[in-house]
Amino acid sequence: MQGLPSIPYLIGLENLGDGHNVNVRWYSLADETYVCYKLSDAPASDWEYIEVDNDLSEYVVSGLISNTSYKFKIAVQYDDVYLESQTQEITTYTMSAEEEQIADNISFGCFPNPFNPAKSKANIFFTVKTNSFINVEIYNLKGQKVKTLAKDKFSVGSHIINWDGKDENGKPVNSGIYLFNLQTTDRKTVFGKLVLIK
Repeated sequence: MQGLPSIPYLIGLENLGDGHNVNVRWYSLADETYVCYKLSDAPASDWEYIEVDNDLSEYVVSGLISNTSYKFKIAVQYDDVYLESQTQEITTYTMSAEEEQIADNISFGCFPNPFNPAKSKANIFFTVKTNSFINVEIYNLKGQKVKTLAKDKFSVGSHIINWDGKDENGKPVNSGIYLFNLQTTDRKTVFGKLVLIK
């Protein structure tokens, strides 16, 4: 056994833009690791399990149906102990030419998701391939800006920005779905979904 039993952590899902492939990122120390997925509205008996090498921390699930919602989780086995991560959901879609250009320069995600600000902050991570000015903002589903998290130039590499679940005035926001908006130097914008629970 490579480590004490611990729940695996599903870091995030990335739609690769062709409508049929999703990149899954996770963290675990288990002897056996499985990437699991199913259609969002399918019964629990329909979970598909893909065993992956223990030294991997990401895997591309292929052959998915375009414009379809899927649920993902990570399952691990420590000898006789079986544990699962939280479940995340993503809808496959085909990127436009403009979105593909954005994706070539920046990748992003958020964990934990959902998050409870009483227990942890939301960590919005992104990786840029060229030095870029990045504006990171939180919006509610009404399109109203909740808070600006960053507005600065970032160097090539990976970065993490935290959100504590509060607005610009330091007031805790309500439970619900929020969007984090990353705008690049050339004003190209990408969005991610974040769920806040209490």
